[in-house]
Amino acid sequence: DWLTTLQNENPPDSPGYGFAQMGTAFMDNFRATGDTRAACAQAMGAAASNPGVLSALNSYGYANRTYGAADLCPF
Repeated sequence: DWLTTLQNENPPDSPGYGFAQMGTAFMDNFRATGDTRAACAQAMGAAASNPGVLSALNSYGYANRTYGAADLCPF
């Protein structure tokens, strides 16, 4: 249900589309393997193929935390 919500709320060309891609990559792999580490590796691969994915999270200035892909999938 949460993946569907993520996908529906973040269509292509929206600022959050990269997060939907990461979630889809994670769930596709997790459903196939049951391995959270492997699923996170897939999610990180999706983030790497979309270098702007973290720009929305990291656009609040230097005084705020900077996020990396590993922060979104810590397994």
